Order: sequence, then C-alpha cells, then structure tokens
Amino acid sequence: MDSFITVNGDRHPWREGMTVKDLLDEKRFTFRMIAVWIDDRPVERDRFDSTPIPKGAKVQVVHMISGG
Repeated sequence: MDSFITVNGDRHPWREGMTVKDLLDEKRFTFRMIAVWIDDRPVERDRFDSTPIPKGAKVQVVHMISGG
C-alpha cells in the first residue's frame, strides 16, 4: 500500500526517511524565504535537511513575501 503526506492540501508520495529538504527539492520549491509547518508545528529553517516528515503528516509550505 502506498504512503502519502498532504502538502498544501494535495497528496504527495511519502517514503521512509524523507526530510523537509527532500520534499522541497521534489516539489521544486526554491524560493529563499520559505516557512514550513509539519502537523501545525513550525520547522526551523536550519533544520530542513535533518527534520524527518512522518507518514501521513500534514505539511504546509509558504513563500514569505514582503511588501508594502
């Protein structure tokens, strides 16, 4: 049976050991100012490459844009 996570409301395949950085690379999120939450908990930017995403997690990825 395939495993999935939810990313910004859409299903995305999950694999054992997947990190936030892996997900961002797969989704081609390259914008410098990105904020990530896993199951409503923020992930520190300097931990993207070491933070695993659990199976079935709800992940929110937001591009931070400043303006006025």
